[in-house]
Amino acid sequence: PYTTLFRSRRHAVHGLAWSVGACVLMLAGGLVKQNLIAWPLAVLIWTACHERRQLVIWLTVDGIVAAGFCALAAALYGSAFFAAILATPRMISLGKLVGDAEKWLPPLVPFIVMAVFFAIRHGRDAGLRLILLYTIIAGSTGIGFLVGVGTSVNVLFDFFIGLFIVAGLFADRLQH
Repeated sequence: PYTTLFRSRRHAVHGLAWSVGACVLMLAGGLVKQNLIAWPLAVLIWTACHERRQLVIWLTVDGIVAAGFCALAAALYGSAFFAAILATPRMISLGKLVGDAEKWLPPLVPFIVMAVFFAIRHGRDAGLRLILLYTIIAGSTGIGFLVGVGTSVNVLFDFFIGLFIVAGLFADRLQH
């Protein structure tokens, strides 16, 4: 898991390289799939709560790399690149959200219940809190994106992934 990237304390340079690499990979992932924000946001919040020293590295590297990506995009595509991402009107439909919720929520109820029980029982474990935080953020952002006309269930994939990881951890903890 991501936390191991921060916990390589044997060699400071090695740990720094892993931290920088993780930041760069997450930013690059955001360039490929713009709604890929649940994991980086969860890591940012988790790091702010549990690894304050690493937060400085995280914010510094992200700032430098994001500025570099923005400069490169501006040089290659001009202001149209940013206008297409930030200024494009977005149609939303609450009816679409309700219809999608009726379709996708029922099969997820057992996994959501497991996640809640898992959080209550094991929520004090910092490493497990990261995956729980990811699942909550993925569900929230997924619903936020799902309200958009033209979106599909793929905006919930991070939520599904988080729920299924938590379900696996829940099942593993039941055995031990």
